Amino acid sequence: MVAGEDVLARIAYAEEKGPERLQELIVGTINRLLGRLCSVDGERRGDRFRFDEIKAVSIGANPAMVLLLLGLDPRHVRYEPYIPVVHEPPVVRAAEIGLMAHPCAPVYCIPGRAAYVGGDVTADVLLSGMHLGDEMSLLIDVGTNGEVVLGGREWMMTCSTSAGPAFEGGEVSCGMRAMSGAIDAVTIAGGELRIGTIGSQEPVGICGSGLIDLVAQMFQEGWIDRKGHIVTDGSERFRNVDGAVSAVVHSGETDILINEDDIANILRTKAAIYAGCSVLLNSVDLTFNDIDRVYIAGGFGSHIGVENAQLIGLLPDVPKERFKFIGNGSLGGARMCLLRSEEHTS
Repeated sequence: MVAGEDVLARIAYAEEKGPERLQELIVGTINRLLGRLCSVDGERRGDRFRFDEIKAVSIGANPAMVLLLLGLDPRHVRYEPYIPVVHEPPVVRAAEIGLMAHPCAPVYCIPGRAAYVGGDVTADVLLSGMHLGDEMSLLIDVGTNGEVVLGGREWMMTCSTSAGPAFEGGEVSCGMRAMSGAIDAVTIAGGELRIGTIGSQEPVGICGSGLIDLVAQMFQEGWIDRKGHIVTDGSERFRNVDGAVSAVVHSGETDILINEDDIANILRTKAAIYAGCSVLLNSVDLTFNDIDRVYIAGGFGSHIGVENAQLIGLLPDVPKERFKFIGNGSLGGARMCLLRSEEHTS
């Protein structure tokens, strides 16, 4: 990443070199995505729209990225008392920030609640519908900042954890985002490791769901101990690479390995998310057994194997039927805000 994998690195980049470059990168990325929907020459062709047919834009994102998109100063997110310059971003026109849409199209950024609980989490809540129900719900957004929301129709409380980017491809030598060729499922039985990849393509790395499966299965098979240290047996499945003990996940044109540092990063990430859940529950004298529904949000959330995630302590040990996966909640919630906001004002 040009400006860093995580929010704090990007804020530091903006402080050092100015926010203009980051705003340019964010707008450029959105415009490239819009370019996949619209015709370059401005004419409507088949299923491709004209850019000026985009009459409104809705965005659900973390506070720092929203501030950078709008050209506002993000530095207050990084320092005490951690209060961003705005919680409810102003509505701007597409032309004001350079988005390729109708020049007068309003750009709505979903409001957040705190420096590390942004519109992406608000969007998660809207998509889950937990704010409309009487049951006690727990929402977990698995990402670089692992956000957690507890409550229901009467009240809700939230916190953000410094989970780190391990499940999104960062800080893990073999890690990658959930893209074509990413290992997204792992099983180990009788010493034989089997994998599944996105798109059934040749493996090029491991995404979040695959890492969860891998660590859980390695632990269950006795390949790692409770502290995350690899237990070698002298077989070819283990190697010493640059002084680090590694396990072979896939042998091919490019070998895919996982080492103890990778496992440590994964364990820290899952521990942070679980701790966030525990802190919220403890603060209102509840336990996981009091939770009626657990919503899992995140780009790869719908692919998480519940049993494996529970085995490594990422997800609470409650009956599987209580879990509901909502996928990319920030995207789904943003769509609801844009198209059906009048139905979700409770």
